Amino acid sequence: MEFTDFKNIYENSDEYRDIRNRESFAYKHYFDIVINWKIKYLSRVIPVGTEINSILEVGCATCDLLASFSSAAVSPNRTGLYISDKNIAEAKNRYPGISFFSLPFEVFIQQKQKVFDLIILSDILEHVPDDVGMLKLAGDHARYVLLNLPLEKCREFRKREYGPNDFRGHFRAYDVKDARKLVADADLSEGNSILKHYVTQKRVQEIPVEQIGSESGRDETFVGKHKLCL
Repeated sequence: MEFTDFKNIYENSDEYRDIRNRESFAYKHYFDIVINWKIKYLSRVIPVGTEINSILEVGCATCDLLASFSSAAVSPNRTGLYISDKNIAEAKNRYPGISFFSLPFEVFIQQKQKVFDLIILSDILEHVPDDVGMLKLAGDHARYVLLNLPLEKCREFRKREYGPNDFRGHFRAYDVKDARKLVADADLSEGNSILKHYVTQKRVQEIPVEQIGSESGRDETFVGKHKLCL
């Protein structure tokens, strides 16, 4: 699988430097999104009663999502993966009970050859050249794959030039049709899913699609995927 090295961006950009500082506004805004947006919906996708004893988050940054993620397990084995040594160092400081590795996903899998109950890919696939390959690799090494995917084919981003030089490192934009094709192309089946609509503001605000129009703002889909239908 082709791998694009964004390590320098994640190590040295102002955005990620600020997220490593718990006193900064950027971190507080980031944490607000994690708790009041991502955790809120990702936790609803997993079927009630599912036993989860091992979780891997790919692209965990400072690991606030994984540390806050609730599951059916009392004490799940949690592993965070990221390519930035600085972010991993901060994550280890914040959450010493979680195992961390500063490696690309495919290298980690080659070394560990482990199957997890759950792999989380939250805002990750838009950053990799081979999104199908990464999702398939996750499916091959997990009972369940939990995907948070931004759907950016909308009026707000119509002039944005996606690709290796995108200012946020997004190789492509998705819509709902693209997301479902991505799952199918990775030989996975879609389980539970939630589609929510929001606009990018200083604080996350949920606005009903019928009030704002489906072509403005940004949608985000939270999908639980696995190899057997629920």
